[in-house]
Amino acid sequence: MKLLFVPLVFVNVLGLVATTDSITLCSANTCTVEADFALAQVQSGNFISDLFDTSLWPARWYCGTWTPLHGWTYIISDIIIWLSYFAIPAILVFFYLRRGKSEGIPFHKILLLFVAFILACGLTHLIDAAIFWWPAYRLSAALRLVTAAISLFTVFALIKVIPAVLQLKSPAQLEKLVQERTLQLQLLNEKLQQEINEKKKKDDTLFQTNQELMAFSYSVSHDLRAPLRSIHGFSKALLEDYSDKLDNTGQDFLNRIARASSRMGELIDDLLKLSRISRNELTLEEVNLSMLVEEVVAANINQKPSIRATFDIQNHIVVTADKKLLKIAVENLIDNAIKYSSKTASPVIQFGKLPHQETFFVSDNGAGFDMKFKDKLFGAFQRLHEGEYEGSGIGLATVKRIVTRHGGEIWADSVENKGATFYFTLH
Repeated sequence: MKLLFVPLVFVNVLGLVATTDSITLCSANTCTVEADFALAQVQSGNFISDLFDTSLWPARWYCGTWTPLHGWTYIISDIIIWLSYFAIPAILVFFYLRRGKSEGIPFHKILLLFVAFILACGLTHLIDAAIFWWPAYRLSAALRLVTAAISLFTVFALIKVIPAVLQLKSPAQLEKLVQERTLQLQLLNEKLQQEINEKKKKDDTLFQTNQELMAFSYSVSHDLRAPLRSIHGFSKALLEDYSDKLDNTGQDFLNRIARASSRMGELIDDLLKLSRISRNELTLEEVNLSMLVEEVVAANINQKPSIRATFDIQNHIVVTADKKLLKIAVENLIDNAIKYSSKTASPVIQFGKLPHQETFFVSDNGAGFDMKFKDKLFGAFQRLHEGEYEGSGIGLATVKRIVTRHGGEIWADSVENKGATFYFTLH
């Protein structure tokens, strides 16, 4: 508005100066300059308020000598230019309304300034054509002033966006960029296809390995059990029927054979359980974990009435899991807690859930273990108390596999001779 106000004041001043110097009066065919300017001074008023006053000028047809050819050529040309200046911004506005709202147009403010500038230029041509009948020279001057102001704003706006415009890519550059990106996508697609093929090969290998493991499990289950049963049975028979013919050393050897074959049978059973856990599909359902722990504890007490432990079980813990697998995990954790706290004067075993977390725990106040060996806990056949307590070293490996199949994690915290706590999550 300040930019527009300065030219208006300037025009008013020029108008006052002009009226004190000269005025052109036109007759039908000629224009003459009068020496007495009193008439012009009386009729000259404020530029804005007299915008539509045409009393000081004749129509252009009557100022100078116009032939019909010259006059109509001027008029028709101005009207055509005005129509073009009107059509161009109409098309730009239509484009802006249709595309600008959905996809956005860069430098849309510049576009709107161009629309205003072109419309203003067109109106000046329309007024020039109308002046042949309607001498609105003041209105024409005002429109030209507005057009000048808009053009200045447009120039300044263009100068401001030049750095951003220079960063725009040409069609050739865009095409080159598209080609580069297409090539990159092709390379990525080829790499992805290669990875898919490699994964398929690994899957095929894994399937074959699983088939071999199943065959091995079958062999272990059927082919190895019979010889073990024979070894165990005949060693027992020798002890029962020929113990009087064997010295103490011979009897000790036979007892060791029987115990070793029995332990071997237990290891085979545990390995088969571990392999079945990896193969079976999960059947997820809502499980009351607290009740499951209570059932496992009751079963242990029924089987071993000598258990002296006190159990503290938190109620109403419900999870979504495979109930059969989860029961196996709980059995192993509770069995471990009972076993490693059995030599404690007052064993206490707890089960619960950490506050505000979906983390569950089984703790005891038994033998515990050295935390520097925590990485060995969940490996198959890994035992931290070799010879002190019975076991195959498969239990915690089984628990870890069950928890992992549920998308969870398991870890332990312990202090030697002060107990251990096993934490696990299920997702």
